[in-house]
Amino acid sequence: MSKLFRHLIYFIINASLIFAKFVRRDTWERNSVLGCAFQLSKVQNWDHKDSSTGQFYYSVCNYMPALQSWVFCINDAVNRFSQNKDNTVFNNSMVDLKKTCSSINALINSITIADYYEILNNASHDIRRDYPLNEKEGLINYPIYINRTTIDPIINAYHNYFSNTDRSNFSVYYYYVFFFVIFLVATMVNYLNHSNNLRYFSKWKSWCKIKGLLVRCLYNGHHTEYVKFLGDGFIGLLPTRLETTIITNYITLNGIMLAIGYKIDPTNSLFKSSSLQILRLVADRSGILAFGNLPIIFLFGTRNNLLMTLTDFNFTTFISLHKWVGRIMIIDSLIHSCCYLCYSIVSGSFVFSELELYYKCGIVAMVLLLLLFFLSLGYIRKYYYEVFLYTHILLAIGFMAACWKHVENLGWKNWLIISIVLWIVERLARIFNVIFNGGLLNSKLSLIGTNDNTEDNLIRVAIQKKNMRPLKPGQYFFIYFMHPLIFWQSHPFTVIDVVQDEKIIIVLKPKSGASKVLYDSLRKNYNALDIKVALEGPYGHSAPIHHADNILLIAAGTGIPGPLFHAMDLTSRFQEHTGKKIQLVIIIRDKSILNAFKDEILTLRNKDVAIDVFLTREGSSKSVSHHHTEYTSLLPRTLDIEDIKTFSKVSFGRPNIENIIVSCIEPNKRLAILSCGAPQFEDSLRNITSTVIMNHPESNIDYYEEFQRW
Repeated sequence: MSKLFRHLIYFIINASLIFAKFVRRDTWERNSVLGCAFQLSKVQNWDHKDSSTGQFYYSVCNYMPALQSWVFCINDAVNRFSQNKDNTVFNNSMVDLKKTCSSINALINSITIADYYEILNNASHDIRRDYPLNEKEGLINYPIYINRTTIDPIINAYHNYFSNTDRSNFSVYYYYVFFFVIFLVATMVNYLNHSNNLRYFSKWKSWCKIKGLLVRCLYNGHHTEYVKFLGDGFIGLLPTRLETTIITNYITLNGIMLAIGYKIDPTNSLFKSSSLQILRLVADRSGILAFGNLPIIFLFGTRNNLLMTLTDFNFTTFISLHKWVGRIMIIDSLIHSCCYLCYSIVSGSFVFSELELYYKCGIVAMVLLLLLFFLSLGYIRKYYYEVFLYTHILLAIGFMAACWKHVENLGWKNWLIISIVLWIVERLARIFNVIFNGGLLNSKLSLIGTNDNTEDNLIRVAIQKKNMRPLKPGQYFFIYFMHPLIFWQSHPFTVIDVVQDEKIIIVLKPKSGASKVLYDSLRKNYNALDIKVALEGPYGHSAPIHHADNILLIAAGTGIPGPLFHAMDLTSRFQEHTGKKIQLVIIIRDKSILNAFKDEILTLRNKDVAIDVFLTREGSSKSVSHHHTEYTSLLPRTLDIEDIKTFSKVSFGRPNIENIIVSCIEPNKRLAILSCGAPQFEDSLRNITSTVIMNHPESNIDYYEEFQRW
């Protein structure tokens, strides 16, 4: 059902892009309407005075002789600049005239096309070429003719200005072409990988070296581990090399579109100088580009994303793209704001602009956007995730509302509509996802270990399924625990599907926030708790490691579920001897985490899988007491080291990962490495694997990382 909603979302996107089709603004009817209005509004000696004359188009919209002059000027211009044989262009120009005057004179809306022709006819009879130029020479109470040598440069200036607007509007679509090409290539590679046809490329050593380069962390061995930039207060996650390649090209594309393709009016008829003209054009383009990025930002931040299925990119990758596209959108917005502010100050229009609602809403939108950015920094995400999440949503809603008012009478609302519709539909998809998974499900929580130190314990959650299809290894759910203090929160957990018992197993380590609430409730209920849960998912994909000849599964710490589920799936899928070698390496501090997965680990007994367990904490071989407090663990029995040794090899200390990987490499055989563990471990393993791939270009080695962090 989740796939159905993903397809629905993409149908809406396609329909929305059709709605957001390129609308040309550079038309002779528009240019003529605004060009004639611009010139006639400069006339200061109309025989018409009112307290509202501060509005630029007030006279031409309210005083009949000025309106007659305007209509006559428009008709003359469209006949000269365009094909107006059947008066279609003139009729369209009258529609633009109505839009221009609608907020100044409501009576204009009641004037019909026939009325405009009557106005034109009257103007033709009464129009004068000679008229006083100022009040000292006299007042004008009749239609006047604007000389072509005066009006033509203005109309051509509007032609240049709106052609720049059209280029800016069209430039937005390059973003979508760019990502379409990226995802098309990724989809093709993903198809070849899952169909086991990518193995033919392994004959090329250069292909293997490219894989090795892309696997390695971008800088200083950091990807899933936060890296410090300016002390502890500024931390963040670095993208992978593949993500960096996409992001770099996207930034380059954005820079190119901001820098080139401007058409400058040499007469400066609309602007006081070329510098002002450039300021205004850059302000317009940067604002349009920022708006065009909004649907991409919203799409990349969704969980129900069909692109994840097509490309095999994980949620972490899309969140990384979401963040970087968002950052460039903020830079474009800042350029838009700064350029427009400078333009309004230098041109002298700031005094009038700051009184306009659109201007005020633009300032509000920019302030909210900057606040959203600062509350999304790595430090907030890492230590105050719930604060980040809810302020992110609230500020985004406020930003979109301010943007709506900012462009309400200017255009470009289509990008806002697409983004809003996408966000609403995706949220509805999450709700229906929960419903189709059975709504509220029964679950049993058990506390593994009874040490007084919270983080030394684990919580095992067994969820009873309802009419749910078998899950694939590597998939995860966002889980809602129906506890009064945290029922609105959802957190992602990789699961193990125990098909025969119709149960889903997750294990979590209590730290702070929601997991601490569950831990405290367990301690109050003698280490066992029945609680309703809701499942949103499953999300993610299953790595095609079954195509490989040798399979190395590496699990560290609480990252056991993914690799363990893969081992269970592979041993059930290949029950007969197929020549495949499956090795599961478990690296843990002590045996308590094995007790959390006791039943699942025991299913691998007598199966064709080599299990290596490394206990890294000193004294792990000793029996662990379960009586540190008055509470006791309710597990029926715990795994003993001797139990483990009957079907696995147990070692003490940290393993040499590189030696383990190299030992799995065999001539003319494909090796798949899949891992999940703590961030620092994953980054180290990623770099080690990259080195091995680079040192063995003749071997076909694939690396899959299931740990995700955003």
